[in-house]
Amino acid sequence: MEAEIIGLIIGIAVLTFFTRFGFALILKKTKISEKWNKWMAYIPIAVFTTIIVPSLLAPNEELELSIQNEYLIAGIVALLMAYKTKNLAGTVIIGISIIYILRVFLGF
Repeated sequence: MEAEIIGLIIGIAVLTFFTRFGFALILKKTKISEKWNKWMAYIPIAVFTTIIVPSLLAPNEELELSIQNEYLIAGIVALLMAYKTKNLAGTVIIGISIIYILRVFLGF
């Protein structure tokens, strides 16, 4: 069983390496248009949004749009902080601090 798991991990690592390396070789020889680069710039934020929004809106796998949803409150405050300051570290610290305050001092 252990040998199978190690083999699987090695196989996945090799596959991941060659798929990324292959695309790097293809793209190295290809001129990418400015329009394509602009479009690709939205991919990270789309992936990030896909990961974060369900956690904020449905923390218990059920839609919870209420004042009792501590994640939604912290997310809104963090979003405002990010919009106003454009400071990633400050935004993360504010979001974590809001969760802490809500849990420890307000009993959420």
